[in-house]
Amino acid sequence: MKPEYLRPRGVKRPQGFSQGVRVGDYIFVSGQLAWNKRGVVADKGNFRAQLERVYDNIDGVLSLAGASMKDIVKVTNYLTDPRFYADHREIRSRVFPKDPPASTLLFVSGLAFPEALVEVEAIAYVGRNKKVFNPPGVVRPPGYSQAVRAGDLLFVAGQVAFGKDGKIVGPGDAGAQIRTALSNVESALKLAGSSTGHVIKTNHFLTSPVYLPTLRTLRPKYFSHEPASTLVNVPALAFPELLEETEVIAAVSSRPRFLSVPNTVKPPGFSHAVRIGDLVFTSGIVARNRTGRVVGKGDVRVQIENIFTNMRRVLALAGAGLRDIIKVNMYLTSPTYVSAWREVRDRHLGKRTPPPASTTVAIASLAAPEFLAEMEVVAVVPSK
Repeated sequence: MKPEYLRPRGVKRPQGFSQGVRVGDYIFVSGQLAWNKRGVVADKGNFRAQLERVYDNIDGVLSLAGASMKDIVKVTNYLTDPRFYADHREIRSRVFPKDPPASTLLFVSGLAFPEALVEVEAIAYVGRNKKVFNPPGVVRPPGYSQAVRAGDLLFVAGQVAFGKDGKIVGPGDAGAQIRTALSNVESALKLAGSSTGHVIKTNHFLTSPVYLPTLRTLRPKYFSHEPASTLVNVPALAFPELLEETEVIAAVSSRPRFLSVPNTVKPPGFSHAVRIGDLVFTSGIVARNRTGRVVGKGDVRVQIENIFTNMRRVLALAGAGLRDIIKVNMYLTSPTYVSAWREVRDRHLGKRTPPPASTTVAIASLAAPEFLAEMEVVAVVPSK
């Protein structure tokens, strides 16, 4: 599959990444901010206006690939303030009135541009075999679906500790909430004719690092085959009582290959990457050497350089390289690290013309307090 890089004409956008990439029937849209045609974040201080503009920008990127908003199967929403949640839910429900995509919503510490209040990234699908799944008799907030099949991939929305009645289970109890969230993942997969054994990628979002040991204890009971995984700590989730959220991608029919760099110490329970067809989804990669020790403590540039070194090794297992990356997600523990990220990113990926799609957000912390950055990517294996 040869990627098609999407860069709108007649409008300015920040350098260093493409606005979207189409590969086969999938379209990966970079995190969109409220950029105007001059490439400036508009509507400062006005969340509703910014979100409307964000959706317009996503629609504009999709149109370059012959797609539209109705083709979106997964969105991830990054908001900078919990007070924006009600407005976001209202506008999202209006933008996706029928068969909405799977969705995950996170509150973050900051975005790549300080005046931005919201960022939304999307995955669209323009092929056949698309189906939306929502369990009957289960109460959930409006505006998104619990799971969406898109060809050979199944996207499950971020699952939290909602009971069937829509009420939060286990307030203040991380174990109860994580079990409920993972059971909801299991239920969504079952509804779509799948199971946790078909999961290829998990993303876990915690509101405190103290919940990590509980997650690591419970996770193998649901994912014994070690899918690729990313874990970050965020300031808050959609409701203040929520402590954890899990989203997953599952394979529908193809047999995935789970890949880990040999002779490398890593925490148990996940693989470094998974290849399904010609697509490669990596785990979140951090600055760790082969013995498992943190590299570059206190120095974000050194850490990001090491992340690229590690990412190169991971992609090589699948027959790919940095040049084959089509989508990058970078999680930074401080907005002040954005300039360092851009500098190192452009050194490794800026020589490519055009560069991959990209999303950058600042979060609360990572799996260990010494980690300052974490990067996950999607790549496409080049044809021989």
